[in-house]
Amino acid sequence: MSLDLHDNNLVGDVPLSLANCSSLTVLNLSYNKLSGTVPTSLCKATYLQILDLSVNNLHGNIPLCLVKNLPALNLGRNNISGRVPNFAANCSLQYLDLNNNNLIGEVPPSLKNCKMLKAMDVGGNMLEGPFPCMLPLSLRVLVLRDNRFHGELRCNKSWPNLQIIDIANNNFSGNVDSLRFSGWRQMMRDTVARMSNKNLAFAVPNFNSSTGYKEEVSLIIKGAERNLVKIWPDFTSIDLSCNSFQGGIPDSLVELNGLYLLNLSHNSLTGTIPKSLSNLMGLGVLDLSVNQLAGKIPKEIAGLTFL
Repeated sequence: MSLDLHDNNLVGDVPLSLANCSSLTVLNLSYNKLSGTVPTSLCKATYLQILDLSVNNLHGNIPLCLVKNLPALNLGRNNISGRVPNFAANCSLQYLDLNNNNLIGEVPPSLKNCKMLKAMDVGGNMLEGPFPCMLPLSLRVLVLRDNRFHGELRCNKSWPNLQIIDIANNNFSGNVDSLRFSGWRQMMRDTVARMSNKNLAFAVPNFNSSTGYKEEVSLIIKGAERNLVKIWPDFTSIDLSCNSFQGGIPDSLVELNGLYLLNLSHNSLTGTIPKSLSNLMGLGVLDLSVNQLAGKIPKEIAGLTFL
């Protein structure tokens, strides 16, 4: 059973009695004016697969039981505080959206247990610590923007399914080439062509995600915030802007020939603009502003007809 009351003017607390709906699989109360805390009683709804309470006025902590049992959890754009709770050893999360709350602390190492995680958005909080290298290989969307993460991006693995990464407005440092771009196969044209009919969706039993709940992610595109719903594999994006990256723009980026958006602005990058960027024939957005780049703009850039 699915209960969808999103985008109304509902007020008051989330009813505790919802836990008595034993057959409830999807609960969407997003875009209302609900207040109070996220009730732990929802954990008694044993068949609940998707919980969306985003864009309300909820406060308090995230109930531990919710990150243990749900494939999809969206608490974004509330006033949720505290730390991200630890994830269970048999974590079934595929979609986690906690953006624009008041969360503190680090991303817990137990996130590695969520081996089916496809999308995580924790942007717009007060999270800190190093880049979460424990992220599972299944990841397709990662948003860490507007937090307090720091340090170099040195992980001993890559993410072959990653198609959107937004880590803007943090305190990351070091060289951009510490990222293993050659392993990001989802941003390569041959992979995008094979996946062109497979949007980001959840493998939720007995639930048709193509007609029901739509996952979304909020990104800054061309200076404006946009919500992307039903994310298709041909939208690929790298936003590393507003950090403290140094060194040159790596030639290894040329391997990502399916890339649409590249934003390296507001860093301390040096050197010249590599002419190899002209091989990114699908590039629609390129922002290298507010760096310390020198030399001429390569004439080959003019061949990027979608730019």
